Amino acid sequence: MVMALSAQSLWEDHNPYNPASILRDGTILKLIVDEPVSVEYEYENNKDESITVKLVPDQTITDFLPPADVNRSITNKTTDKVKATGRVQFRMAVSVNGNPENNTVTFSGSKLLAVEAGRSRQQIQVTGRIHVEDIQAGRMIQSED
Repeated sequence: MVMALSAQSLWEDHNPYNPASILRDGTILKLIVDEPVSVEYEYENNKDESITVKLVPDQTITDFLPPADVNRSITNKTTDKVKATGRVQFRMAVSVNGNPENNTVTFSGSKLLAVEAGRSRQQIQVTGRIHVEDIQAGRMIQSED
């Protein structure tokens, strides 16, 4: 008994060569976030700090040099503005929302970041849209895409 098998029957479930066919509602993608960040904040000190520096030369050399006594005071501000730049880098899981339309996938996800040795927490929520061709191997996507 001979049975004919057509290529069409193999592709009815999904096309393994089409990246959009493996992305369905609820599929997990791995988002790699690497973004520049600028931070500006005001710093306030609890007390004024003043320092007095006195320079008095050795008395034995004043026979041939003029005296050079110098007094200087340094006072730190109680408030100051601080600006810093850096990069936010982390990975998080996001889930596909709906089926791909026009080879575009929408996704969303959230992650709780603990910074400063766990003393500070920040909730990060992400929503986005990406073309299926920009999804890398292992279902990874870059934040810049």
